Amino acid sequence: MQELCLEQQNTSNQPLTHLTESIPAVSHIAPFEQKLLECYAERIALSVRRATNFTQSLLQQHLAPDITLLNRRGQPLILHGKDICNEGTWRKFLTAATLATPQLCSLVEGTETITRRYRSWLLTSYTQRYKNLVQPAHLTWFHHVTRLAVIWHIMEAKAQHSAFVDPWVAQEMEALEALGTLATEVAKAIHHIVKEPKEEAPRLLEHLYLVHAAEMTRPHLAPQPLPALPEGMHPPLALLPKGEQEQMGLPEETAQ
Repeated sequence: MQELCLEQQNTSNQPLTHLTESIPAVSHIAPFEQKLLECYAERIALSVRRATNFTQSLLQQHLAPDITLLNRRGQPLILHGKDICNEGTWRKFLTAATLATPQLCSLVEGTETITRRYRSWLLTSYTQRYKNLVQPAHLTWFHHVTRLAVIWHIMEAKAQHSAFVDPWVAQEMEALEALGTLATEVAKAIHHIVKEPKEEAPRLLEHLYLVHAAEMTRPHLAPQPLPALPEGMHPPLALLPKGEQEQMGLPEETAQ
């Protein structure tokens, strides 16, 4: 798996034409098929990362942003979905789990295994709050939210390690990161404009524009359609709503 992840890093800027080669028999998953599955997973997971924040991602997936349950004393306790995706919480989990980088760079190979470990860690080793999850409906919510959080963080890891197989997804993630930075800079600029003299506003806005103009105006790739999966192989990460698969360059049955 380490070799595959390293190979992904080297090919993140290459076209997808290599995926149109003849597909081998599905007696085992060959490297070609692993890459094809990972491309499918990346495009589907990209729809999750396009949300403004994790709470919006939950809403897009028709999941409640928070739930209310009772603790052992019978007192109301609110669990926020965004806390499950919190960066600090995730870093503590990674420290405890000592996961290898290649596993963190693969949606197909890593999502389910990491999600199981993340759930177990939250329920047993992190905080007392999650030990109050006993009702089936609450556990179902927790099950879905943890999986979404892991997908969110794997996409972040792929961006950090240049481990995308699909160059279009890599490009789109760069744009999303730029938008995130832009939002932060806008907030800072507004703060300074309020505090500084009015004549400072044009200078601050011009600086903000120059910082992000290059990223926003550079040419962008269009998504190339992916070849169909081999017979008997199912699409990974069934998250994409119907109607979006064509926009993502995926065959129609992917969203089923």
